[in-house]
Amino acid sequence: MAYRHIRENPQFDVYFQAAQGKSVKKVTKAIADDARAGCPYDSGDLYDSIDVRFPGKKRGIVIVGTDHWHAQEYGAPPHEIRSHGKWPLRNVETGDVFGRVVDHPGNDAQPFMRPALLRRRRL
Repeated sequence: MAYRHIRENPQFDVYFQAAQGKSVKKVTKAIADDARAGCPYDSGDLYDSIDVRFPGKKRGIVIVGTDHWHAQEYGAPPHEIRSHGKWPLRNVETGDVFGRVVDHPGNDAQPFMRPALLRRRRL
């Protein structure tokens, strides 16, 4: 599972430094909860992939573990989706078969991480 990172915001870094210590877990979990509450829900894989890690006492990380989170956060232009083999693309939940190449119409941005990161919080 590939993890992608959002570019750091210097203002957020200053705020997060103030939250060091026992508040780190509280703030990190609150950010993850807000990201889950704001993310678009279709199959639930984006929602379920939001997780937190604490690599140290003064550090908390919110992880989004899907390969398509950035298309939801920033939007995506129309593009082709190609099969990575001789088999057709299909929806395993419905059984629909689409062929080896699909024209995706693109989608509008539905930001869920930035609003969660930039929300004012009490420490």
